[in-house]
Amino acid sequence: MIREVLEHRPRSRKTDISAVLDFLNRITSRRVIAFLISDFIADGYEKLLRITNKKHDLIAISIADPRERELPPVGLVELEDAETGETCLIDTGDAAFRREFSAGATRRTSETVSSSAAAAWITSRSSPISLTSTRS
Repeated sequence: MIREVLEHRPRSRKTDISAVLDFLNRITSRRVIAFLISDFIADGYEKLLRITNKKHDLIAISIADPRERELPPVGLVELEDAETGETCLIDTGDAAFRREFSAGATRRTSETVSSSAAAAWITSRSSPISLTSTRS
């Protein structure tokens, strides 16, 4: 199974959590401990998540970047959706927009965790890497 995961070449850039859970349920006949690592920014996987957790011990690990929750006030920024390639221009200098963005991110996280039927839910918030030169 590890070989299949490492050799897998995705057909698209779109996240399909349901396909992953369906695959797990089809290839395993015995109860297993499974780790699902994702940002969980997707739709329509909740029912299959509950089904999978009834068959297996499912540990959901949510990876989040703090910049996906709170935008710094740096002015106009062009963002690209990694899955669709769609771009949009936003004004991060607008305090009302930043509050709305943050509230939306918090709401999505809360809804995901509360609708989850995973055996355990772990959230990891990565921090931007800071590099400091030791040379003079």
